Amino acid sequence: MSVTISNNIIKGPPVTAQCPKEGLGCMIFAACTKYAKKICHISPCGNELENFKSETFESFKDRSSRVAKELIRRGVKPKDVIVNCCPNHYDSAITTAACLYIGAISSTLDPTLSHRECGHLLKLIEPKFIFVHEDALELIEESLKISGLNESDIHPQIVIQGSTGDNKKNVKYDTFKTFLQNDAKGFKPRKAENLDENCLIMFSSGSTGLSKGICVSHKSFFLGAHSLLELLDDTTCILHYSTLYWVSAIMIFIATFINGSCRLAARSFIPEDTCKLIQKHNITSAFMATPMAYQFETLKQLSKKYNISSLKSILLGGGPLSAEQMVKARECLPHCSIFLGYGMTEVASCVVGYLPQDRKDFLQYPSSCGRPMRGMQLKIVDPESNKLLGPDEMGEILFKPPSKLLGYYKKTEDSYDADGFFKSGDIGYFNQHFLIYVCDRIKDMFKYMSWHIVPAAVEAVIKEHPAVQECVVFGIPSEIAENLPAAAVVLKPGCNIKESDIEDFVAELVVDREKLRGGVYFVENMPKTPSGKIQRRKVKDMLLKCMPR
Repeated sequence: MSVTISNNIIKGPPVTAQCPKEGLGCMIFAACTKYAKKICHISPCGNELENFKSETFESFKDRSSRVAKELIRRGVKPKDVIVNCCPNHYDSAITTAACLYIGAISSTLDPTLSHRECGHLLKLIEPKFIFVHEDALELIEESLKISGLNESDIHPQIVIQGSTGDNKKNVKYDTFKTFLQNDAKGFKPRKAENLDENCLIMFSSGSTGLSKGICVSHKSFFLGAHSLLELLDDTTCILHYSTLYWVSAIMIFIATFINGSCRLAARSFIPEDTCKLIQKHNITSAFMATPMAYQFETLKQLSKKYNISSLKSILLGGGPLSAEQMVKARECLPHCSIFLGYGMTEVASCVVGYLPQDRKDFLQYPSSCGRPMRGMQLKIVDPESNKLLGPDEMGEILFKPPSKLLGYYKKTEDSYDADGFFKSGDIGYFNQHFLIYVCDRIKDMFKYMSWHIVPAAVEAVIKEHPAVQECVVFGIPSEIAENLPAAAVVLKPGCNIKESDIEDFVAELVVDREKLRGGVYFVENMPKTPSGKIQRRKVKDMLLKCMPR
């Protein structure tokens, strides 16, 4: 991978892909014709593992065209916002494609969001239609009350997906089935006016507060999907667990139309079910959240029972992973290439990754996310002085992608520096080989006696204790020391140890300033976002409320 550096700004190799000038809708439509008889996706039709169903590109084109025609018939115009709220399901991506066909802006909500968060997002984007899976109907109904949209001029129309429309006669809302009753004959998608126009609204993760709407263009998503394909060894069948609420799922969705590959959208990571899916459908690559790597030992044991040899590569993302855990993960699945990647919803792309030709040379750097991807520029700056930093100097990661960033929906934020680099809010550094290390979020860092404490570094040590399942390190305010490092810990089932055991264990392995002087607090579970990220602010607030003043 040809990476260069000049004035401590690292540049990835040149972009080789070109987004089709007609936009993503026309690209998807044409791909469905080109790959007509191939399997487009394999998705759940219910909650049982046996209820997965495959669909050809030809069928996907027909159904998405029918929905697009019905949306137009019902008055949907370019730039109208259409929301989809459902788990990974046989019908979940149809609406996304239909919106891209007609120039409407697609947005997806995850069905595990809270009423408060979902209501906030609905109020923000004001959708004209909401396609909702029957299991998430109560969420949407209550969230609409919170948003106040039903009392406004917006009043979104609800369309139910799932079996409700087939099994009940007197349904309160329209059903997805009614959107498939027309004829797709003669339908042609609308050409994009500009490849930099907004075509989807994504959302920030919400791990530190209410989510923001992120506007993403045709070009950004195409280049992001293309970069994903370069990171995976064999894309014949790609497994993912994230819903279309998450940028990883959207990138995989678009990638399948670039090269005619198949995606398998599962709902929850259960090791044995995963092995069954790999064996049955010959899954070749997977995108997984980093917490899933802690269960690869179980996959190793199950590989004696199931044939998972078709799996050639796993891309891990969504958070840091310690070098020790990455080594363990690779030892568990030696037939499989396992690497970290680093991306952001704001660019709808992998910012940093490992191309296959780079991997053998850099296996000795297991906690690195790789190098800047094609067309990406990256630099590290001191978050307080904005001074440009060099190798092995930790600071904020800033980057500039090859496509135009459109910013946040209905929100103006100073997220760029004077040179147009996006401020990621992540702390990291690069080494002499231009390999990037992502350490933590700036918002998660705190000071103890003027020293910056990086929670992820201390958490990696805590997780080495055999009794620890997961943990969060945070600062307890102190008049003398600014903050005292403390940890909330979830123990593995059946483990019975004292808080002091964790404190002593950590004290032996960290520098003095990182010792857990604020204490260790055992909790039963951690509040999380739909993608499995721990909501640190909620953990800290929960524990601080329980502490004496």
